[in-house]
Amino acid sequence: MKYKNIKILSFLVIQFLASKALNQTDYWNQKFDKGTIYTERPSKITKQVSKYIKGKHKILVIGGAYGRNAAFLANQGFDVTVIDISQTALDLGNTLFGHLNNLHFKKQNLLSLDFKDKSFDAIVGIYILNLFSSVKLNKIILNLKKILKDNGYFCCNFLSPDDDEFGYGKKIGHNTFIFEKNQLLKFYEKKELNNLFHKHGFIIDKIYKEKETRLLENLNKNITSISFVALARKK
Repeated sequence: MKYKNIKILSFLVIQFLASKALNQTDYWNQKFDKGTIYTERPSKITKQVSKYIKGKHKILVIGGAYGRNAAFLANQGFDVTVIDISQTALDLGNTLFGHLNNLHFKKQNLLSLDFKDKSFDAIVGIYILNLFSSVKLNKIILNLKKILKDNGYFCCNFLSPDDDEFGYGKKIGHNTFIFEKNQLLKFYEKKELNNLFHKHGFIIDKIYKEKETRLLENLNKNITSISFVALARKK
């Protein structure tokens, strides 16, 4: 009973602090006011994912910001839609990659998507899903599953506790922290991800750990990101 009460209290604390956080849209608009954050080059995880989804056509990149990963996929011949809550990031993306006719930028919130059911052959999310509480993440996955075609691919990565940023900020729950301007960052173990995808009825083809050095361009600083990459399919 005591353990259960602690879990309930932890959940309430996370929800309270998240409610007090700077609005995510305002936070990311402020970030992208300074220009590109992670350079214009794609993540190496995106390059790996592109091989997995080969043969698919219509791709959705979630939380894609100014489109560095989406532009790479578009250049591989995919028809790509990138969504983000930051209009500033999307405007920057149109400036950088607007010449690509098969790349489309749309402002949408993952918690309330506006697409028809079964619209996409694959969904790609790179360095995005750690930014939500467990409650919101489950809702997001339900939303994404609806707009993914049967046997469609869901490819995303989740920062692990081995990541450079683990432990930064104030701990408010299991592997969960509040960092800059009260933004939430949750880190995942492989077992958690297996349970998450099975819970939502996905077939897991592979979950593997990947290490990547990323340049935070606005800070002129390199960080080492260690994440789990999940490659899954909708039943």
